[in-house]
Amino acid sequence: MFLYRGQGNVAYDYSPTILRTEKNIKREHILQKEFHRHFYEKMDSFKTLFDEEVLMQHYQVGSRCLDLLENPLMALWAACETDSNSDFKDTFGEVSFWCLDYDDDNLKSYDSSTVSVIANTAICERYFSLGNLEINYHKEHPTELEDFIYLKDILRRTVVARPKYNNVHFQHQLNCFAIMNLNCLVDPDGNFYKKFGITVEQFSDYILNASTINKGKGENYEKPNVSRLNRGLHTMNADFSELEPWDLHFEKMKPNDSPFVDTFDLYRYMYNESCVENERIPVFAVIPPKAKESIIKELEYANVTSATVYPDMDMIAKEMLKKYALKDEGHIG
Repeated sequence: MFLYRGQGNVAYDYSPTILRTEKNIKREHILQKEFHRHFYEKMDSFKTLFDEEVLMQHYQVGSRCLDLLENPLMALWAACETDSNSDFKDTFGEVSFWCLDYDDDNLKSYDSSTVSVIANTAICERYFSLGNLEINYHKEHPTELEDFIYLKDILRRTVVARPKYNNVHFQHQLNCFAIMNLNCLVDPDGNFYKKFGITVEQFSDYILNASTINKGKGENYEKPNVSRLNRGLHTMNADFSELEPWDLHFEKMKPNDSPFVDTFDLYRYMYNESCVENERIPVFAVIPPKAKESIIKELEYANVTSATVYPDMDMIAKEMLKKYALKDEGHIG
């Protein structure tokens, strides 16, 4: 499937607002709970935290979701529209092109367990344990196996999730969301090495590279979790038979704090026509500032306006006033 992202400033990287600064990361769990507290009737009706993250993203509160669209014209409009953010008026805009196969393991549905793990990390504090995350996760999935969570999903994982179209905006825009995790395994008390004989850095490297290190040895090695480590299904010289979820402590990170990965490793999704296997060449269109206004006018002929992108009563009313110029003629107000 082809996906597109439009942004008013080409200099922006591909990371969600909530994970760009230290302050945001520290307060992410507070923001999510405050939003839930104010709109509890709506939020309580959701079955998953991913639905809550999507709603927060829609209202620009900030979440760990990044908007992607199946409609390229909507993405072009987003890259050129300056009314809602005048700072974009004098900046180069960008439309980037993305591609995933429908059977790609990184393309998930709204009810995916991986999506749930990433979304539930949002309500954890900046420092959290696997035990904390499991408590949240099993509130959402009470019938899941106790040891289901894969450690790589917590350390570093970005997937593209297709949401429910329970919002008219998502239906019009054909939204998908890249939802992201980037955490560092830490040893706050210095007990990890004493207990297991390896450092958290060695353990992190094993988790992130298990599928490469153990290529051909089966899924048990590729996707370690606590239960499989307890049973010795790994290739490290360490005894994890007494490993408990509370032994694994994590810290939320910014993309720039991680030297071993680009911005959440999203470039692997960027579309290219290269015939070289596994080669990914970023493909995007850059829009000069002076062209934005004329492109917005041209998009009106394709019926792509603020009212079709955001089809609520307030935006449609504003579009009607603009279209028929009623204010200019003194008929309104």
